Amino acid sequence: MRLQVYCALFVLCLSPNAVCPAQEGDRESPIRFPVEMRDFKLSVMDGAGKPIEGAEVVVQGVRCQEDPGSWYAWPAANGGPMPIVPTDQDGVARFKYPSKLGSAVEYFTITTLTMNFRHANYISERAEFAVDVEKPEQVLRPGCRVTYSAVDDSGKAIEEFAAYISGPGYDAKWTLADGTIQSMAVPDGAWQTMLVAPQNDGITLFSGVLPARYKSGSEMKISNVTLRPGLRVQGRLAGNVPRPISDGVVVAWCQPKPTKKAIDNREAIGWSDFAVIRADGTFEFASLPRDGRLQLFAICRGWVIEDQPRDGQPPVGQIKTGVLIDLEAAHIADNVLADIELPMEEAGAIEVTVKHLDGSPASGIRVGTSPNQKLEDTGTQLLGEAYSSIVRIRSQIDGTAPPNYWQQERKTRYMQETDAEGQAVLYDLPLGSWELYVGSDQFKLVTETENENRLSPQITVNVDKGEKVSLAVTVEPIND
Repeated sequence: MRLQVYCALFVLCLSPNAVCPAQEGDRESPIRFPVEMRDFKLSVMDGAGKPIEGAEVVVQGVRCQEDPGSWYAWPAANGGPMPIVPTDQDGVARFKYPSKLGSAVEYFTITTLTMNFRHANYISERAEFAVDVEKPEQVLRPGCRVTYSAVDDSGKAIEEFAAYISGPGYDAKWTLADGTIQSMAVPDGAWQTMLVAPQNDGITLFSGVLPARYKSGSEMKISNVTLRPGLRVQGRLAGNVPRPISDGVVVAWCQPKPTKKAIDNREAIGWSDFAVIRADGTFEFASLPRDGRLQLFAICRGWVIEDQPRDGQPPVGQIKTGVLIDLEAAHIADNVLADIELPMEEAGAIEVTVKHLDGSPASGIRVGTSPNQKLEDTGTQLLGEAYSSIVRIRSQIDGTAPPNYWQQERKTRYMQETDAEGQAVLYDLPLGSWELYVGSDQFKLVTETENENRLSPQITVNVDKGEKVSLAVTVEPIND
């Protein structure tokens, strides 16, 4: 996993249903390393060559000449906010892109732009264009015309709800009108679908998983789908964790029944949520999908989740897999799953003192690493990553652009800045060997040997349970 000087942490997240939102303010991303900006223009049309007005073009990432095999998120540090551009009446979208990606350490030349195309009447598409291509064009195809309406368990119509679809249908654009949601953007396939309605009291209503089969050019209308309150989940950390608890969070990854692998066939739905751990070690989720499987991760100051054996095999590797609960076999009473106890193990810490070449303290230097948690049947993300899928549901209801995972720069417990004394501490690290990033926009780590990752030199630190490792490092100006 590469940590780069122009972003906070680059996190792998493979499941389309595990996407996380851009934080408020990402649209104001400042340009820290200005480069030449160039114009790009493309046309969007239907299969008959007719221009499509109002298609949303989102420029999500780039590829570079020096590293053609890698994909990079939109370089906000070089180009400002990620372009989200509607096509005009001629089906044309225009925007500017940075000619290079990187920082003063090194720049890569941008050769390819990756874009998403969304429109309520057409299937969402993802495409890449060489920056020097002549007359770039994107053709959008109509999908299945879908209409849903929903009721609560008393039969009362639900006015505001959203469709949560697996696979390529995840990016479909919907419109809300007269108590129904409608789209012509769902592609062919048997995509698991769940209708979701957030409520003002914090309870979320869920349908069961609908094994809907969508077919382009056809029409599908499903009326009065029943949505019921989600499952309330209550638990606590194991007694070996001293109270009071501080800086604690439990992350939930849900796979509503029927459960199918998300990576292999892109059919399975996954739902994310998180709960803050109280000082007494208890936690509660007000509303999660009611059936299938529930995976839980916990982290607090000085402690992390202790992985449990799977299929009789002990945990392997540094990536946390958490605790997996089969809701079909769990004891659930009155729609409440209670008395869960999460096993915990002592974590380690790394204390870093950073100095300049003259020996003076270096403040404002970023120090970070990237422990991961493995979501069942899907990808990985930073350990303790706190995100709720309800954010995406609300964006669909509000008619706003869907949140983009790759664009965000999220503050995590595993990326800190040095204080006036040049010190930073990374707490709550599972035991193991960690690659540590040290640097800033102006300074880079001084290493004894040439590091092949020139954009982000790193050092390796071994951490044991309950251990605080202390080390001192030196940084030098990037331009030297």
